[in-house]
Amino acid sequence: MKTPKSAIGAWVAGFLLTGIALAQDGGGLATPRRASLPEGTAERSPIDYVAAQDQLPTPSATPGKTSTAPVTPGPETPPAVQNGAGDEAAGEADEEGFKLFKLKSLQRHRIDVRGWIDQGFTWNPDNPANRFNGPVAYNDRSNDYTLNQLYMIAERVTKPEDGAWDIGGRVDLLYGTDSRFPLAFGLDNEWNQSHRFYGLAMPELYGDLAYEKLLLRVGHMLAPCGYENVQAPENFFYSHSYTFLYAQPTTVTAAMLTWKLNDRFSVNGGIDTGWNAWDSMNDKLGTLFGLNWTAPSERTTVALEFFFNNQQLAGENIRSHYALVVSHKVSERMTYAFENNYGLDDDAVVGRDQRAADAKWFSFVNYLTYQINPCWSAGLRYEWLRDRNGLLVVGLGPPHGIPLNGVPSDWNEISLGVNYKPNKNVIVRSELRWDWVDPLVPVADGPFDDFSKRQQFLWGTDLIVRF
Repeated sequence: MKTPKSAIGAWVAGFLLTGIALAQDGGGLATPRRASLPEGTAERSPIDYVAAQDQLPTPSATPGKTSTAPVTPGPETPPAVQNGAGDEAAGEADEEGFKLFKLKSLQRHRIDVRGWIDQGFTWNPDNPANRFNGPVAYNDRSNDYTLNQLYMIAERVTKPEDGAWDIGGRVDLLYGTDSRFPLAFGLDNEWNQSHRFYGLAMPELYGDLAYEKLLLRVGHMLAPCGYENVQAPENFFYSHSYTFLYAQPTTVTAAMLTWKLNDRFSVNGGIDTGWNAWDSMNDKLGTLFGLNWTAPSERTTVALEFFFNNQQLAGENIRSHYALVVSHKVSERMTYAFENNYGLDDDAVVGRDQRAADAKWFSFVNYLTYQINPCWSAGLRYEWLRDRNGLLVVGLGPPHGIPLNGVPSDWNEISLGVNYKPNKNVIVRSELRWDWVDPLVPVADGPFDDFSKRQQFLWGTDLIVRF
């Protein structure tokens, strides 16, 4: 297959701007996190986007997909917040606004309890009868009010003194329509069987043990990869990229050790049970490791994470994946970020005939944000994702939505949005989004507007209130 011009443009633009950023000062770092995805797919023509007769595995039930993302330029929280060392900064940033649970008894033990509510509406001019915006997420429901997130966090950040140990931990609870996407196999996916759109998820449940520059984290956590985040306030856009939801893990259950070598460089490594999984489906453990680097100027950041897992129920299989994020503060008001993902699922089970094939995917996502004034900011996102074997994008509205035949395709989207933040507690996000898909094999229809079109326009807006 020839690579389309749009993909070449995304790749060239991303790497040129990344090179310029690194050449300017060599510095700045963002930490990733991410979302879940489905597994069944198809590879040869003729193939349809129409719902398959046989139920395909859903993203949340698939132990091979999860997500993690570095903090987006739009929100207040700095990129490093998502990797553990930055969690402390997140808590302190929240204290600048109104805190509902700012109690002395909690502060005495360094326990921070915070949260937010996120609700929105997405207008689809095609008004599809199935009320889905195709495989777009998390705002996949068309022309309908959604309570996306009622999110609560209880956290104790470690602060080890020189030569001393300290313990900490964190638990997150998410109720709303967004809970369908970060579900982990063997944990919260079992809580929501009777609810189609609203449910409860636990994106994070872990304990920390810290000693000087070392941090051991054990439990369930947002995957340390990617630019976007499950948590609504950490994203500039209301909608998410395909890469965030489908091309990388959202959560992992792991034992991970992070070593902060100095103020600019840290490395991490550990073992995990697979993508978006509380329990390993095949009793095999995977590995993850990565690094984070911040330039001396603190204007440029780099985060790189690798994952190696066996994602098959039976047999030997290796899923290899990396996620690279480079963020650069171009000026006092403008920030550019570039994300690149590549994955190879060796002998993956694809297609309705469940045959084995080496499935590959790769993506390029570009983010540009501009701070107009203290209250208003604007952003642009362009993404290209090649799902070469139709392994990734195989369902609408997971985990209880419409199954699709996996179609080898190039997925594209452009989002243009604005954020309005009148104070530390309120964020209003609004965006226009254009999606289009280029199938790599002959197909009769498309994934949008009740499987009748290959492109769609959306307007979405939401309101986030922190407490």
